[in-house]
Amino acid sequence: EKNSAQTANAHVLALQARVGSLYGAVHEAEPRMIVLAMGAEGQVTRVMNQVLTPVTHPLLPAAAAPGQMSIAQIEQARRLLGVVSPRKFYLFGSPISQSPSPCMHNTGFEELHLPHRYELCETTDLEVVRQHVQRDDFGGASVTMPFKRKMFELVDSMTPAARAVGAINTLSRDLRTGKIEGNNTDWLGICIPLRPLIAPALQRAQRLGQQQRQRGDGDAERKERDEVAALVLGAGGTARAACYALQQLGFTGSSLIVFNPRTKANGEALAAEFGGVCVDSIDKLPQTVLCVVSTLPVDFVLPDSLFEQDGRLAALEHKLVVFDVRYYPFVTGLAQQAEKRGCPCVRGIHMIIAQGVAQMQDWTCRGRIVDERVHSAVHAWYQRKLEESSK
Repeated sequence: EKNSAQTANAHVLALQARVGSLYGAVHEAEPRMIVLAMGAEGQVTRVMNQVLTPVTHPLLPAAAAPGQMSIAQIEQARRLLGVVSPRKFYLFGSPISQSPSPCMHNTGFEELHLPHRYELCETTDLEVVRQHVQRDDFGGASVTMPFKRKMFELVDSMTPAARAVGAINTLSRDLRTGKIEGNNTDWLGICIPLRPLIAPALQRAQRLGQQQRQRGDGDAERKERDEVAALVLGAGGTARAACYALQQLGFTGSSLIVFNPRTKANGEALAAEFGGVCVDSIDKLPQTVLCVVSTLPVDFVLPDSLFEQDGRLAALEHKLVVFDVRYYPFVTGLAQQAEKRGCPCVRGIHMIIAQGVAQMQDWTCRGRIVDERVHSAVHAWYQRKLEESSK
């Protein structure tokens, strides 16, 4: 204001502001704005714009507007201008040498035209993890054993899922603040593949329940028999994620069943924490079990009664869904048992892909875009591993 008279007659006016990075200069404006200029001269505005930027595609015969660019062109320009800096992403844990995560995430970064790199960091030393997290180029990480519960001391905040499951498998760095957030996507790795397989049966069961209420059927024994449920085998960290996933799908109380064949006390504690029930045996359960999620490290044979259930599954036009979280070996005894019965079986590799795409979403906000490409790359990687192991 003091020099307003002087600046009114100026030919050049310089406005200076200090930012930590070019990222800060283009991302910290509030409210978020779409700023675009047409034509070749306005292409730099498309590069710098961060909200709903219109794009073209190389397969289109022509751009829809003058100066429109493809995603690859925009990301290349952003790298050259320093808007997007290369970041390092890791898998922390041990043993991890056979993990498909580098294939999965590097495929995602490549598909999104991002300059980031995902690497294995095999260690059991939390201090090594801390040093990597504190690096300037750290972008995020996947976390496996033995660190999933130890990560709480390294994060600045955590998501409700991480708090509920009691474990962190994903670290994300906020590039504006530098803060580290812990998340858990393991439950999504179970929930996402499972939901479409059981949703029709859940809807049919809901309709049948409404019809029974309209008839005034108050038979408590019949209500228990007609109740649909999900069964979790095991009581470890992945079982916690499974219970949380099934909660989100609507299984609570007596419809969330836990069976731990080794130590019943651990099963009881898990069931109590997630509001379910723990049972001594899974043979001839009174509820209609729609799905079984096995988190056991060894093969487990399900009783015939779970596949038959006195015709109750047939009434729902449903076959028991079996989910075995192990991805080595690809064909487990449990999977073979399910397939012989004609039941759908979800394997551990499907869980890994689903939770990994969710991690990519955390890191880039565009994980769902690469879902199909990641599926293809990981399945090809897995097939190569199977062929190598059979030689």
